[in-house]
Amino acid sequence: MPVNPRSFLINTDYPIDQVVYLRSGLESIGASSSGTITIAHGLSFIPLLGGSWSLNSDFSVQYEYYSGTFPSGSVSTNLYGVELDITANSTNIIIGYENTLGATTVYFRIFGLQPSDSNVDIEPTASSADNFVIDTNLNYTKIYEAETIVVASGNTYTITHGLGYRPQVTAWKTDTSGFRSPIDFQEPSTLSFDSVEVTTTTVVFTIPAFSFSNRIDYRIYYEESA
Repeated sequence: MPVNPRSFLINTDYPIDQVVYLRSGLESIGASSSGTITIAHGLSFIPLLGGSWSLNSDFSVQYEYYSGTFPSGSVSTNLYGVELDITANSTNIIIGYENTLGATTVYFRIFGLQPSDSNVDIEPTASSADNFVIDTNLNYTKIYEAETIVVASGNTYTITHGLGYRPQVTAWKTDTSGFRSPIDFQEPSTLSFDSVEVTTTTVVFTIPAFSFSNRIDYRIYYEESA
């Protein structure tokens, strides 16, 4: 009888993501301002980025990139009071910010994964073995599929996973200028945005006609989505 990976917190028959880049920091941003924070990543490939940010140093309240705080009162041209997004190219990580409120400090955490088509050797994320811990009390996402695909503008790409449930999926898009960023939402593919639709049988990637994205890196995990 085949083993169900979801029955195990850690199962060595199934790979887990290896974090190859870690960074945290803070930045003071002015009132009613926008700009970028540029960080050289020092990798020989464009990483697949993730993480979170906060207005609190202890991250007691935190936000995903491409989202942020809601301002008080009515929402006009800007949906968020403070919003951060994140992208990367061959040399740098770029955090973009938009602040419609008063001067504040933003705190950020970043992790990076190695793309599935990158075969270069990498330095460890930390030099001390004490910094690497596996705790079997915590769950670790087990990779079902990790691939890179090319989807021309105005097209969709469907992957049949056959897992029988809606799995957890993460994906990143790369535009024709070489900038890579997370696809920041999962919505039905009828929307006019780069999008991911996950069902119990398929994952559908949509690249609209006006998009400059062409490459998609994705991970499908043996985990159910919310």
